Amino acid sequence: MLTVTDTAAETIRTLLADHGAPEDGGLRITASRETETETALELALVATGEEGDQAVSAQAGTKVYLDRQAADILEDKLLDAHKDVDGQLNFALREQSE
Repeated sequence: MLTVTDTAAETIRTLLADHGAPEDGGLRITASRETETETALELALVATGEEGDQAVSAQAGTKVYLDRQAADILEDKLLDAHKDVDGQLNFALREQSE
């Protein structure tokens, strides 16, 4: 199951608060097939997950919702967040064992 770092959870909470999202709000990750060998992941702030989504709870109740395909792809991944040199927020995925 996807693991969410404390930094990513705090970033999601901040984004939700900045956008006036409800308490059940979270980050939803969906997968869409781009080509036969590539799948794109899309991230969006949502009020709640959709039917069939896997809900991942992180620090302080932060929620990440995954559609079925994204849940399969991210099963062994870690979601993190950081700011780049320009102060831009970025989410990153890596293997959980790193």
